[in-house]
Amino acid sequence: MLSFEEFSEKMIKTVGMIMRRGRDNVEVVVIHVPEGNEILTGITTIAKDQKITTSPTVYLEKLYKTYQIIGDYDELVKNLEPWLIEAIKEQEELLKLAKDPETAKKNIVFSFLHTKQNEDILGMMPKRSFHDLSITYTWLLKMNQDGINKIPVTNEVMDFLGVNEQELYELAYENTKRILEPVVMKIDDVTNYLLHRTTQYIDLFDAPQSQEENSGTVYAVTNRGMSFGATSVLYKEELQKLAEKLNSNLFLVPISNQLMWAMSDEDSNSEELAELLYFGNQVRSIGTRLSNEIYLYDKETQEITQVTDSEHKMLVEKDDGMSVSM
Repeated sequence: MLSFEEFSEKMIKTVGMIMRRGRDNVEVVVIHVPEGNEILTGITTIAKDQKITTSPTVYLEKLYKTYQIIGDYDELVKNLEPWLIEAIKEQEELLKLAKDPETAKKNIVFSFLHTKQNEDILGMMPKRSFHDLSITYTWLLKMNQDGINKIPVTNEVMDFLGVNEQELYELAYENTKRILEPVVMKIDDVTNYLLHRTTQYIDLFDAPQSQEENSGTVYAVTNRGMSFGATSVLYKEELQKLAEKLNSNLFLVPISNQLMWAMSDEDSNSEELAELLYFGNQVRSIGTRLSNEIYLYDKETQEITQVTDSEHKMLVEKDDGMSVSM
């Protein structure tokens, strides 16, 4: 069994050979990419005349875990190669459509990263503060039922787009609302929506409110794409509608990057919610954790504040197995 270092050295050569095949205009590079709360080591290519990736990124940590299960390097490569060849073709087609910065600007959306957990990688990205989180930006190349093809917006990508951070924010604000469409639904409807993409929740704010709903009902603040859904809290009109419906302020619980829970502050205690959130994070995968803090949306000021100060400042403790090390 190869060590992670031995595996990485060998895989970089193997993948690099596949990625360069018939493509004289690309250079194979090893990059570090934020994935959830982990920084993964990726192999990709960039065009020699610009600093935009031209191949899908192959992550060494993920491949190594598969290798540990299979136990056969050659078998892993045999399965990887046909997928990679097809993925490169698809990426090239997508990038043909995206070479124009003006086209790319129409597909920049919001994303969140936990600031302290990701401070190294955030140094290479345009961002702005949102309490213990950072608002970052993602370039959507493709999004459908099979998943998302995306590029994190780094400082180099921002230069390619020819914009500054303020302009990125304004683009993402319009694009996220248009492409992903923020929504609020009852938490019980989330599973049904994921399974069937039903639209029953759309009339949430028009439906009469029952006494049962008025007491302890939990809502999901997310978006139709269920991608980067937690950033929907940046659209205060949705939060204001819910606050007015419940006639109270709202506690916001950052369950994951995909959604935040919202509930009346009259039904819960922020410190108890923070404790539940922390323990819930311990059983969630590292990449899905967003924060250990609770926020409050004020119905009158229409502002969001952080109302807890958890002793757990990091989402991943040092011994939590954040990345593969051998």
